[in-house]
Amino acid sequence: MDQLNELQVAVKALREAGWTELQIANEVGCNQSTINRVKAGKHAVSYNTGVAILQLVGTPPPTARAEAS
Repeated sequence: MDQLNELQVAVKALREAGWTELQIANEVGCNQSTINRVKAGKHAVSYNTGVAILQLVGTPPPTARAEAS
C-alpha cells in the first residue's frame, strides 16, 4: 500500500470514528483542506503530518515498522 493510500485509509477510519476533518487537522497541525485532499487521494503531506495522522489511528510511523521487520 502506498503512503497516500495508507493516509486515505487512516483519515477514513478517523471519519468513521466520528472525527471531523477540522478535528483531525487541528490534532495534526495542518489545514482542514489538506485533510480533505488527502481523503480524496489528491494530496501528499509532509512526513511529520503523515506520521501524526497514522498515530491517531494507532499505526506506528514507517521507520518504526521498518525496524520491526
